[in-house]
Amino acid sequence: MTSLKFAERVLLSLGALLLVGLVTSPLIVLWWAGTVTAIVIRVGTALLLWRWIRNYVEEQHGDFLNVLRDLRANLPIGRRGLQLKSRRPADSFGQIADNLNQLVDEAADQITQQLQINRDLEQNKTLFQSILGTMIEGVLVLDSQRRVLYFNDAARRVLDCHARNVSGRPVWEVVRASDLEEIVEDVFETGADFRKEVEFKRSKSVVEVTAAKLPLQPEPGLVLVLHEVTELRRLEHMRREFVSNVSHELKTPLTSIQAYADTLMEGGLEDEENSRLFLSRILEQSDRLQHLIQDMLRLARIESQSEAFLLKPIPLKDALEKCVESRQTVARSRNVELHLAHGVPAVNVLAESSGLQTIIDNLVSNGLNYTREGGRVDVSSRLEGDQVLIIVEDNGIGIAHEHLERIFERFYRVDKARTRGLGGTGLGLAIVKHLANVFHGDIEVDSEVGRGSRFIVRLPVLKEPVQSLQPSEGRK
Repeated sequence: MTSLKFAERVLLSLGALLLVGLVTSPLIVLWWAGTVTAIVIRVGTALLLWRWIRNYVEEQHGDFLNVLRDLRANLPIGRRGLQLKSRRPADSFGQIADNLNQLVDEAADQITQQLQINRDLEQNKTLFQSILGTMIEGVLVLDSQRRVLYFNDAARRVLDCHARNVSGRPVWEVVRASDLEEIVEDVFETGADFRKEVEFKRSKSVVEVTAAKLPLQPEPGLVLVLHEVTELRRLEHMRREFVSNVSHELKTPLTSIQAYADTLMEGGLEDEENSRLFLSRILEQSDRLQHLIQDMLRLARIESQSEAFLLKPIPLKDALEKCVESRQTVARSRNVELHLAHGVPAVNVLAESSGLQTIIDNLVSNGLNYTREGGRVDVSSRLEGDQVLIIVEDNGIGIAHEHLERIFERFYRVDKARTRGLGGTGLGLAIVKHLANVFHGDIEVDSEVGRGSRFIVRLPVLKEPVQSLQPSEGRK
């Protein structure tokens, strides 16, 4: 019974619900339809808006990336390149584009200025290094720790430094010179400029060193300028030696002349025999003095090229025969055999007649003066390529090897006492060398003490006739 009632209640409830559903179903359908339509409209609107936003952002983003790529390629070299262009200048993208374009313009201007400054600095650096590199003076720059900052080629040559990478190394590792070390320390301590001549034994050179402080940052440095004066000091020594020799050479005959003249004035004139002897001595010394002055003047003209030489074809054989013939009397008086070898080439040389004769005469006279009695002086000639050799050889006292390099210097004498006793001026070989150079030739010597000497003059052979040529200006 109870079960039947429960079933009835359930059926009644379901029937009621069905009745209510039939009444309200149209309203429910309409409500759901409206809701779905609204949702579709909202979703479609959102999708359209999203697609527009995405397309706009992608376009702006693509332009932005392109501009960034262009800036990366052009901005480092100072070029502006592309600029951002917003399709809507009033929105945020437009403001960003304008600010970025302005920033790029300012950066490009600054970079361009800096690049120009760098180019100017590099150009100045290159110019600075070129100037210092081609200077004949050595330049050495040190920092406060005595380390090398700069070292030009001239300094390497003067200081005999062969190491290439010296930058940053202590100067005492590069240069071994105690005098230079003292100069550097004195300048750093006192701050005063310094100048001193230093002799570097390693390179055998005399160098004038000038040192001064440099206002480097953060600490001062030092610059050393090295001016090599080795040749200058050598020339000064030669000048002093020349003045001394000239004074002595002039003084010797003048002293003799004065002594003989004083003797004559003090009563020697009454002694007829001695007076004639004294007068002959005065004439001898006067001649010697005259020859000395003439040789000095001629050598000076030859060296300065002020003496004009009209070079023309000269038969060498005639010049040799003339010289040997004119010196035979002197050779016989000294019991020396003077001989001209057969087979002298019949060639012409381009020279000046008196100059060529002077060359041969001086060499032959030199051989006769330094050959003992019973000795021999041979004069010969031969062809060698396009040159002709004039050879004067003797078996006299010879010349020591250490003197060979200097015998062509003015007034240089191997045996001063013997040379002056023979009446030589000390200029003969110097004149021979300079004349040979004027005639586009040269001279060499080979000698051994006790066995004699051999002088060889080389002159170019004249193959074709010419009117005249100027003397060689490149040789003195």
